[in-house]
Amino acid sequence: MPKRIALPCAVVSFALATAACGSGASTTGGSSTTATTSTSVSPAATATTSVNHRSLTVKDPWVKAVKGGMTGLFATLVNETDQPVTVVAAESDVAATVQLHITDKDTSGAMVMKETQEGFTVPPHGTFELRPGGNHVMLMGLRRPILSGTETVVTLQDANGGHVHVHAPAREFNGAKETYGGMSMTPNGTPSAPASATSHAH
Repeated sequence: MPKRIALPCAVVSFALATAACGSGASTTGGSSTTATTSTSVSPAATATTSVNHRSLTVKDPWVKAVKGGMTGLFATLVNETDQPVTVVAAESDVAATVQLHITDKDTSGAMVMKETQEGFTVPPHGTFELRPGGNHVMLMGLRRPILSGTETVVTLQDANGGHVHVHAPAREFNGAKETYGGMSMTPNGTPSAPASATSHAH
């Protein structure tokens, strides 16, 4: 297990409950919580929850501060278990639509962003990066501005039904402008019918 070093970043973890899991659960870390269905952790806290020795850690989550339209959730997903862990869905009260986006090549060979139905799979004892210009959680059709310094709560769901409520602080970021293949965006930031590829900035 990699050594944990105290850094000024947020670390959140959630239980990945399996269908056969019982009532036994162990926790590690100086501050911890245990839940059978969901875990909620703020950026200022550090918590690790483990059920049936399956846990995923979400490190340094953040979202881009925007006035409206859409934004992205970025973080590092860390799997310290012996089995792969897959995040299959996400949701947030601040967005009409939340999707898992990956980078891929279109027919012209250009790198574009598109929704994945396969989720984000974190390999055993490995990591999965959510970053601007790369794989990320996309929040579209924002219901309010995302102001710098405020928190946005995004709930991630794993393939076994486990949830984590990630409290991600908003940052100012003049990021890369990626192409969003196969769809255009309506003025409120929600996907419209397929159209020629457009671009969005995180």
